[in-house]
Amino acid sequence: MSSMEESLSQEFFFRTRQIKAMASVLSPPNSRIPPVFVYDQGSGGKSAIVRRSLELSADAFAFVDCVLYPNHKVLFETIINQLTGHVPSSENGYENHSKCERMGDFIWMLAELACEHRVILVFDHAERLRTLSPPILPAPLRLDALTDRLVSCIFISEVVWEHFRPSHVWTEPLLVHFDPYTKDEL
Repeated sequence: MSSMEESLSQEFFFRTRQIKAMASVLSPPNSRIPPVFVYDQGSGGKSAIVRRSLELSADAFAFVDCVLYPNHKVLFETIINQLTGHVPSSENGYENHSKCERMGDFIWMLAELACEHRVILVFDHAERLRTLSPPILPAPLRLDALTDRLVSCIFISEVVWEHFRPSHVWTEPLLVHFDPYTKDEL
């Protein structure tokens, strides 16, 4: 058992299978990983385990809750801010690190930021990505190819992949299902 698995198992009880899946996805460091689709019916610990797994890894990551971002511009700029450590404040006029008006701008910025290490983008409540205008799926499923860098995405959702899946998908994600807690586990 890896140190990541040991640490996560001490923090999150009854999630051994899911912890092993996340540790497997994230190892070895700086290797290509497929997009990952993590799902359950709610309150299964998926967001917390994914976030903590990334905190324990050596990867640069951005974790965004799609409920909070009404359009792709704000979503993209928030991701770039997180990856660069930039915080809009009064000292910088509440400016973002970079403007990302279009998917192309976002891809270019990711390619610049992911030159030396793997970057993972996490979209919590990912089902909200389907409602953005203009639609951005399936581009996040192909970010490694579009940036020619080690960039991958983890999508966290309460919707099963079959209902989430865009009509044109070139890369099928790795599916990680979180079973509901049983009465005994609660």
